[in-house]
Amino acid sequence: MFLQLAISLIIAKSFVHCANKNAKEFRDMCALYVLLKQTVPEPTLATGGDGEGRRTAMQAIQAVFTDVMEINLTVAEDTVINILADDKTFPTVAEAKGTKGDKEYFHDIKEEQFKCMREANKRLSSNNKASEKFKTTYRLPISPQRKNKLRPVFYHLVTEALRTYDTVQQAYITIQQHRRQLRKAALTALFGKKFADSKTANSDLQAVADEPATGDDFPWGASAARDATCTTATADQDKAGGALATDMVCLCTSGSGSGEDLCATTGISKAGNVHTSGVNAKALQLWQEMTKLCDKLPEAQAPTISPGRLAAAATAITANFGTNYFVATGMPTGTTNKPESQRKILGAHVIANSNPPSCTGASLGAFGAAQKGVCIEYAGLVETSKGIVWLTQTSEASKQLNDIAQAFADAQRSISAAESIRNKMQTMLLTSTAPEETVKQMKEAGTGQDTLERQNKCKMLPIKQRKDARLSTATSTTKKRNANPNQDRKYSSRNNRRRNIRKKRSAQISLLNRNAKLQWVRSQQKEINSMDGLILLMLLERFPSRSAALPVSSSKRKPL
Repeated sequence: MFLQLAISLIIAKSFVHCANKNAKEFRDMCALYVLLKQTVPEPTLATGGDGEGRRTAMQAIQAVFTDVMEINLTVAEDTVINILADDKTFPTVAEAKGTKGDKEYFHDIKEEQFKCMREANKRLSSNNKASEKFKTTYRLPISPQRKNKLRPVFYHLVTEALRTYDTVQQAYITIQQHRRQLRKAALTALFGKKFADSKTANSDLQAVADEPATGDDFPWGASAARDATCTTATADQDKAGGALATDMVCLCTSGSGSGEDLCATTGISKAGNVHTSGVNAKALQLWQEMTKLCDKLPEAQAPTISPGRLAAAATAITANFGTNYFVATGMPTGTTNKPESQRKILGAHVIANSNPPSCTGASLGAFGAAQKGVCIEYAGLVETSKGIVWLTQTSEASKQLNDIAQAFADAQRSISAAESIRNKMQTMLLTSTAPEETVKQMKEAGTGQDTLERQNKCKMLPIKQRKDARLSTATSTTKKRNANPNQDRKYSSRNNRRRNIRKKRSAQISLLNRNAKLQWVRSQQKEINSMDGLILLMLLERFPSRSAALPVSSSKRKPL
C-alpha cells in the first residue's frame, strides 16, 4: 500500500511539473495501454463449495460427462466394458468402431468423449475408496434383470448428455475464437495492423501482449521525422492515428532538441533523439522508457480488462481533445481559425487570432509561436468513416469481451442440463437397487405429496389415540384390582351408595315437580271460578226474569 502511494506521488510530481504540457494525455493513454496489453481472460466456473478451484467450461462438461458414463457403464454389456479396458487393442475410438469393436455402440462417440468413457471405466473398476463408496452406495453389481430394465432409459439420457457435450464444446471453441480476436484487436490498437497480423496466431493468450522487439516491429517509419509522422493523423501504417504507441510517442517528443519533459520530468531521456536516421529504433527506445513509467502508475497494478474499463479509458482520452491550448496573440477571430478546428486536436498546441492551430513541433522553442504544437490533428479521421484506429480497435476488443461472456452463458446452461441428466441417472440407479420400502419412501418424499394411505392414517390418528387412552386406563385399573382385591369391593360399595343417593334425589325432584304442577293448576282453577261468578251476576242484573233458565254456577263444578 505504501509502495503504491510512493509511486503515485512520484509520478504525480513529474506529471504536474509546469513543463509537462502533455502529462495529462500521457497518463490517460497509459491507462488504456495497460488494459490492452493484459492477458486475455478465459471465463471459468467455481469448483467445490469454497469456490477456490476454477475450471473451464470444457473441463466442467468433461467432468459431468465422465460421471454420466460411470453410471451408464453399470448397466453396459461386457463387450463394451472389455473394449474400454483394452487400451492396446482399442487405443482410440476409431478402433472401437472397427471390426473388432462395437460400431453400433460407439458410432456417435467422439475421441474426447471416448476418453471420458475410458476414464469412467477406470474409476468403476478400481479398488480405491471412491470406487468402493460408489459401489456401496448403488449396491453394485446389479442383477441382469435390472440392467435390462435400465438400459433403454439410460440410452436416452446418455444421448441427451452427448448433445449437451457437443453444445458446450462448440461454445468453448467460440470462446477461444473470440479470445484470439480480442488479442488481435488489442495488438492492432497498440502497435498497428502489421504487427498484429504477424503476432496474433502464436500469441500466448495467458501472457501479456507481445511488445515490439526491434525498430522494424515498431509502428514508425525508419527515416520519418516526428512532424512527418505526427502532424496530421491518417489511417496508414506507421502514421499517427494508426496505433496507440505511435501517438503516445508523438505527444512525448518534438523531434529533436527540446521537449524531453513533455510527458514527465524524470524517466524519459530519449525524447530528443527521434530524428535523422534509424528513427524507428529511436522511437522504440523512447517507447520502452515511456512504458516503464506507465507500469508504475497505480492504475497498472493488477488491472482487469473489461468492456466498462476499456470504454472509460477511451473516454478519458477523447475528453482531452481541444483542451490543451495556449494563446499566443489573442483568441481566434477570423473565419479560417474557428474554435471547432481545435476540437479535433489532441495535445499541447498554440492558437492565435488569425492563424489556425497546427501540430508542427520543429523549432518549437516555447509554446508562444503561432501554428506550433506537440500534438496530433485528427480531422482527417474523425470527419470520415475511417476513425482513429486505436479507438475503433478498442471498441472491437470490448465487443469480443461481450461475445465471450455470451458464449460462456450458453455453455453454463448446457452444463446445468448435463448435471440434471446425471442427477436423474443417479436417482434411477439408486432406486433400482434399493429395498422396496426405501423406494416407496423416496418416491413419496420426491413427490412432496402424501399418499391416500398416509392421509387416512393422519385422519384416524385422533380416534386411535382416544382408543389407546381408554385401553391404557382399563389396563391400569385391571392391574390395580388384581394387585389389591379388597380395593375392588371398596369401589363397589362406594358406587352403590352413590347410586342410592342419585335415586333419592331423583325421587325428591319428581315429587317437588308434581306438587308444583298441582298448585299451579289449582290457582288457575280459582281464577276460572271467580270469573264465572262475575259473569253470572252481570247476567242476573240484566235479565232478572230469566234467572231460572241460567246454568248452574261453575262454582258447583267438581274441581279438577
